[in-house]
Amino acid sequence: IAPDFMPGLKIGVSSYADKIPANSSSAARNGEIDELIVAGHIVYFRDNLELLTEALHLNHDDEVSQKDYDTSGFYLQGAYQFGKWKPYYRFDFVDYGGGDPYYTPSDIDISKHTLGIRWDPITWNSIKLEYSYSERNNASDRHGVTVQSAFTF
Repeated sequence: IAPDFMPGLKIGVSSYADKIPANSSSAARNGEIDELIVAGHIVYFRDNLELLTEALHLNHDDEVSQKDYDTSGFYLQGAYQFGKWKPYYRFDFVDYGGGDPYYTPSDIDISKHTLGIRWDPITWNSIKLEYSYSERNNASDRHGVTVQSAFTF
């Protein structure tokens, strides 16, 4: 949806249903899992300002244990374009459904802060430099630096 009353605003929703097959190499995944994902996003691009957010709710219904597991997540991002440079901040959050056999043992809730800058030296190439700090429940926090180059044709 792109309402006329607010140029630059776009809103969307989506849903996805699937059946995850059993995994014989994992004792926790000896049966199928029904999966339902519901998500939505809001995007605002106006002049040089960029605001993005997306949220999702994921439900796993484990057919063997007859238990439901709910995972939720979202991100918020803001950026401002200065010519060929775009600094940005992003916050990511994931709250895993504890004990979900699909994610175990990697089901560690996470909050992540990212500061970055994107440079577009030419129209078909962008280069990004990011610093991130992740706070993880019941695990050590992490710092990271990422450099990325992307090309389009």
